[in-house]
Amino acid sequence: DDGTGIILCAEFTTPEEKSDPETRYSYPLGETVLIEGRLSDFRDERQIIIRSIKSIDPNQETLGWLERLALRDHLASSFI
Repeated sequence: DDGTGIILCAEFTTPEEKSDPETRYSYPLGETVLIEGRLSDFRDERQIIIRSIKSIDPNQETLGWLERLALRDHLASSFI
């Protein structure tokens, strides 16, 4: 959650993955994570089907926002 909203995430695993504690995700509330996956709709709600998830440094989120803002400014100035 980046503060702009919440989106459901779904993970599909095999029975072997479910029983292996090494492949299960468990992060405390408030942990900053990077999720890669694809968007889908289920029962008229948007969700992310998780392909991978990993814990990251909270500063990486801030740096990502700064990169996107710089890119936006660059693109806006190239059309002037």
